[in-house]
Amino acid sequence: MRHDDDPLARLPREATPPRALRERVIGDLRARGLLRFARPSRRRAGLAAAAAVALFLGGAALGRTTAPVSTAIGSEARFVLLLYEGPGYDRSDPEADRVAEYAAWARAQGARIAMGEKLGDEERVLGPAPGAAAASPEALAGFFIIAAGGWDEAMAIARDCPHLRYGGRVAVRQIAT
Repeated sequence: MRHDDDPLARLPREATPPRALRERVIGDLRARGLLRFARPSRRRAGLAAAAAVALFLGGAALGRTTAPVSTAIGSEARFVLLLYEGPGYDRSDPEADRVAEYAAWARAQGARIAMGEKLGDEERVLGPAPGAAAASPEALAGFFIIAAGGWDEAMAIARDCPHLRYGGRVAVRQIAT
């Protein structure tokens, strides 16, 4: 193509092509693998940064099902209920039903339950051989962190835990402050 036949060559050097044309050309060059990186405009970069902050804050708000333990339970003592399953643990009900029952129990406790989780089956232990503890047929299956006015209240909450109805064992330990 000669210079005289090129319509873009006749444009003044300061002229900018229309935005739609520019985006189509950039898109075509990217599709062909000829353009790998285009520096975003300041407006687009600002919008992207604002979107990232909004997503982060929204995700943090949605991802939290409870308030942090320190604020959820105020100045009350914190305890952990350790849920153990041994050979006598009854798994005859479908797991989904048990999980729903534990969740309903936790909701009924209200602000007393700061958090709880079911643990996976695999356990990896570091350190010296645990000796007699390794022979124990019980497995730590989950935990709840609770708020209570003291040991008596913590034990009352633990006694009501559905885990006991299935033949599991609940160990209560106070979290050191």
